[in-house]
Amino acid sequence: MNWIQDSLQLARQLHPIFEQIGIAYYITGGVAATAYGDPRTTRALDVVLNVSKSDMATLVSALETAGFYVPGVEDIISGRMRTLQIIHQETVMQADLILSGEESWDTVKFERRRLEGELYFISPEDIVLSKLLWRRRSRSETQWRDILGVLKVQHESLDFEYLREWADRLAMSDDLAQAFQESGVG
Repeated sequence: MNWIQDSLQLARQLHPIFEQIGIAYYITGGVAATAYGDPRTTRALDVVLNVSKSDMATLVSALETAGFYVPGVEDIISGRMRTLQIIHQETVMQADLILSGEESWDTVKFERRRLEGELYFISPEDIVLSKLLWRRRSRSETQWRDILGVLKVQHESLDFEYLREWADRLAMSDDLAQAFQESGVG
């Protein structure tokens, strides 16, 4: 039997926890790519958090109170890891909570996040750029399909100047040009 997680349902469970504590977040990864591009199944909910290490105890307590198993907190606090892999104990749904970096683009992504319904998502431009970076490391065809899907579906509303500027800053101009060509946009 195959079990498919409802990542948006899980995100709706996490949203009030983050809001109550005052932690800014956005959904990224496959869930965001699917929201902006071509549908596909994804097994994970990836959420980027703008949270200080001093607020981690409050966050962990709130998550545990809401029924989540939260291993690896010591690794986050010590700086050895940047991702908490949490599991809702009743539903067995899981999410990766990723601590935001401190580079200028990390700050910009939070400024550009979008409220879609009741949940915050990374912007379509930033999911394209993020997936270009992930693809560079992994050579994943799934990342490439996500990039092309977002470009095709969102092409009329994309900020191409922003995409080109950040692709240049991130040394990915050739990759972005290839994505534009293969998707037929740009």
